[in-house]
Amino acid sequence: MEWAKLGGFSIHVVDQAAFTPSRIITKTAVVDIMRKFGVFPIPGEISFSKRRQIVEDLLIKPIMWTDDGRAIPRWRVHERCVLLREGMQGGYHYPKNLSGIGDMYKPIAVKNKFSHIANAMEYASSKVGLMDYNIPFEGRRKLPSMNRI
Repeated sequence: MEWAKLGGFSIHVVDQAAFTPSRIITKTAVVDIMRKFGVFPIPGEISFSKRRQIVEDLLIKPIMWTDDGRAIPRWRVHERCVLLREGMQGGYHYPKNLSGIGDMYKPIAVKNKFSHIANAMEYASSKVGLMDYNIPFEGRRKLPSMNRI
């Protein structure tokens, strides 16, 4: 997943499985192929619960407020990403525990058509903290405070 693109600078976040060499034909990992084309990915957060908490924090805690009291979110889903938008409106969800204790949810989301795109969004969100780093070779202090995933 590519985000925070500024004048040729971007951060590529991938699932950890991309670092595992294939056992079929090429015997190389997906990241090896990406590196051949100048893309240097970093792994996203592996923990389901940490990824979920990061996304909840991004949704709940806005980055700033406008003069009329509206919240400006830390990230927005691109308007053309219909599947992720639909998933974030309830299609991608966590099942409740059957124990009946309050609103406790299972740690792993329901697998459905939204799972892969939502997991990719979680991986990218898990590295949103990288926005505080300097942009290499440009002398700028920070990446922008809002990104589109």
